[in-house]
Formats: sequence, structure tokens, C-alpha cells
Amino acid sequence: MEQATALDGDTGPYVQYAATRGVNILRKADSDVPDSSDVTTQPLNEYDHQLAVQLARYPLVLQRCEERYDPAPLAQYLLDLAKSFNKFYHENRVLDAAKARERRLILVAATVHVFESAFEITGIPMLEQM
Repeated sequence: MEQATALDGDTGPYVQYAATRGVNILRKADSDVPDSSDVTTQPLNEYDHQLAVQLARYPLVLQRCEERYDPAPLAQYLLDLAKSFNKFYHENRVLDAAKARERRLILVAATVHVFESAFEITGIPMLEQM
């Protein structure tokens, strides 16, 4: 039971914790997430890029699930997204990033949106606090 409810490793609570962290970042931002077309383009660092690539995979994962009638790829994707998001969060400043704040807020908002969508599909509750 301890292993199944751990906040680290390949568990549901680990995925929920990552989603909750994203929600909390957006809440603390004290501003609306900027429109992506309003943000100047700047090179992404390694962690920004990894998260963006992971987010871009979501439609393909859903398509694979539909084609195979199998939810397992979505479950694995959620674990991978949680890992990418946690690495992004631990390695980057978001709210107090001078030049990258807006771009990173967009990445956080996109991540939360994907978590919300996938949680709705899988029946996992979206928690605002943990």
C-alpha cells in the first residue's frame, strides 16, 4: 500500500502531484497566462524543450489508444509527462524567471490542460491541493 500511494515513482499520486504542482504555479502567477503569439521567441533550454516535446505527443498517444482500444499508452504517457514536468520544475525558475517567465507559464498552462484532459478520460480526479 505504501508503494502504491507514494508521491514518487510510477504511481497515480505521483502523477496527481505533478498536476497539482502545475495548478499551484498558475495560481501563484498572479496574472493571466499570456497568449503564445504574444511571447517573443527565445531558445528553449533542455528542460523546456523536453516538456514541449512531451506535450506534443499527447494527440498521438490518444490516437494510439483509440486504434488499439487500449488505455495503457495513456497511463504510460501520464507517467512520462509527470516526470518531464517535475524535471522542468526542478531545473527551471518559472515565476521569477526574468526572460523566460511568460514562455514557461505557457508550458505550465499547457501541461495542466493536458493533465485535465487525460484525467477526465481516465476518471482520475484533478486535485487542487495535495
